[in-house]
Amino acid sequence: MKHILITTIAAVMLVATTAFADPIHTAAWDGDLAGVQAELDKGVDVNEADINFYNLAPLHYAAIHGQKEIAELLIAAGADVSANTTTRGTPLHLVAFEGHKEIIELLIAEGADVNAIIVSGPLQFNVGDIALNFTTDGEIAALLRKHGGMTSEELRSGMTPLHLAAVNGHKEIVELLIAKGADVNEKIASGSNKNKTPLDFAVIKKQNETANLLRTHGGKTAEELALMPRLVQRGPREFSFLVKKAKIYEVQSSFNLLNWEVIKTYNQHGPRILFEDERDFEPQKIFYRVKVVE
Repeated sequence: MKHILITTIAAVMLVATTAFADPIHTAAWDGDLAGVQAELDKGVDVNEADINFYNLAPLHYAAIHGQKEIAELLIAAGADVSANTTTRGTPLHLVAFEGHKEIIELLIAEGADVNAIIVSGPLQFNVGDIALNFTTDGEIAALLRKHGGMTSEELRSGMTPLHLAAVNGHKEIVELLIAKGADVNEKIASGSNKNKTPLDFAVIKKQNETANLLRTHGGKTAEELALMPRLVQRGPREFSFLVKKAKIYEVQSSFNLLNWEVIKTYNQHGPRILFEDERDFEPQKIFYRVKVVE
């Protein structure tokens, strides 16, 4: 059904170029570089929507028809790589279906969101879909995956591209996503995997090299994050923490985050332990951490 929609859009566009489209759209579709430049020189808006009911911008026309030079010209002139149709489809949605690899690479390099979602439209089965949903081409899918692309089903599960890369042991994608600013310790917000980090998935799936890579970038499991040092400034020196069966935990304290002293050891089953520092002193500032011993 998804493919029927995109094919329908393409068919409507073909008719629109002769019956409804403005000159800049027709030139973009035809690969007429001089024609597009002439329209831009006249002051035509590079993001102008055509007058058919899909509101396609010139970049949509160039992208879906594989006109890379036209796409480059339009982008250089300020075209919005995330321009939406009335179905909320971006150029990347359309070109993912058509399979023009070079234009996909161009759009992504220029900042197109590989996981942009169609949020409204006349055909409800399209709502919520992402570019990866629109391709059956393995090479195109791999390219989108390389840049963090997900299906709408994966996105709804709460996983981020980094979680997905960690699950599958895709080290290069992990590096790329972190370089782009992905939160190495982002937690899943809800569902059966709630609070799991990318490192949790790498460990669970025994993706050891990926797990080590995540750790070099500061990655931690959800349990490790829960046991991070906490600062107490005056006031009650107490807190609680969750424990797992057959684990031994140490509560340690420090005044400088460098030298740590073991205060108490716990080996009870939990599920929660309440710790209170009963030592007879009142420091202005002290750090506590919980460490899993074994």
